[in-house]
Amino acid sequence: MIAHVDVDRAAAPCFVLVDELAPAIVGDWHSHARHQLLYARRGLLDVETRAARWQLPPQRAAWIPAGVDHRVRTGRAATLATVYFTTASVRPIAAAVCAFPLPPVGRAMILHAAGWGIAVDTGDDVVVDPAAYFCLLADLCAGWARHARPWFLPTAASPELGRAMDLILSDLGAPLVADAVAKAAGLSTRSLTRRFRDEAATTFARFLRSARILRAIDLLDEGHRTITEVALAVGFQSPAAFSRAFSELVGESPSAFRRGDAAEPDP
Repeated sequence: MIAHVDVDRAAAPCFVLVDELAPAIVGDWHSHARHQLLYARRGLLDVETRAARWQLPPQRAAWIPAGVDHRVRTGRAATLATVYFTTASVRPIAAAVCAFPLPPVGRAMILHAAGWGIAVDTGDDVVVDPAAYFCLLADLCAGWARHARPWFLPTAASPELGRAMDLILSDLGAPLVADAVAKAAGLSTRSLTRRFRDEAATTFARFLRSARILRAIDLLDEGHRTITEVALAVGFQSPAAFSRAFSELVGESPSAFRRGDAAEPDP
């Protein structure tokens, strides 16, 4: 872990910090006066806000506007690079929290700026305008964020819906149906449907499918199972059905996702 830095008091308007995160950590709830761009260089990160639980796969980025409460969880060891922007230094990348694929040029820019440190010292032999550099990075990310992916699960506002969500997440490989989940959570099927709609702006079926695909992302990142094994483990009856659902949510096939997860060397 990096030494504690009070990022909101730092003199530099924009800078990058890199942190090596240990397995199985749960960060404290916090917010910053600065905007943040999180880049998951290695490992899978859970980024939780008060409204949703985001999953950030390797080589992807998440935008967190200033003032948004959040915390980070890890299952396995991970490397996180975070870009901090003052609200006056750049235009917001997006209006709300979002996650999106980060192309190689964006990854390289973040890791290059990480070498400057919090003082943004570019060195005597290279002429770089840090303000222009970070503005360019933010503008590029704003374009990439237009292709944001729904890598999140909404959270419940009531304990009843919370129980239903927990039941779903506890056994994603089972043939789950709304009637059985509702009964186990102490709700009627109609009430469960209404709570998903009103509290989470989704449906039972959509929540279940998203939960299964996000769990599949985690299993693919582990790298120990074949794609067919992952499909069966998260409740799909065939690799073809899994591939279609995965591609729809993630934007690429499971095999392409697995190939693209390998971390790139330092630029």
